[in-house]
Amino acid sequence: TALLGNVTAQRTAGNVEFRVAGELCIRSGQGSTSLLQRKLRIGYGRAARIVDQLHEAGVLGPPDGSKPREVLMSSDQLDRVMSGMET
Repeated sequence: TALLGNVTAQRTAGNVEFRVAGELCIRSGQGSTSLLQRKLRIGYGRAARIVDQLHEAGVLGPPDGSKPREVLMSSDQLDRVMSGMET
């Protein structure tokens, strides 16, 4: 049970980080690893993983060279995505 609790805690923490990153990108009107690194004070690997997850969830558009990614979702839409992740 300790392992299960740890996995649940990690998933919850990941969901919180995902939501915060998504909201940050939506408010900024763009998404990039450097934005997440600066604002969330996280490393490149973690920021890149979150950007990829945001893209897979439809929050951010595909990469376009070195340009920031386009935001494809509103805060309300992100809330609906997050509701689906928590169940």
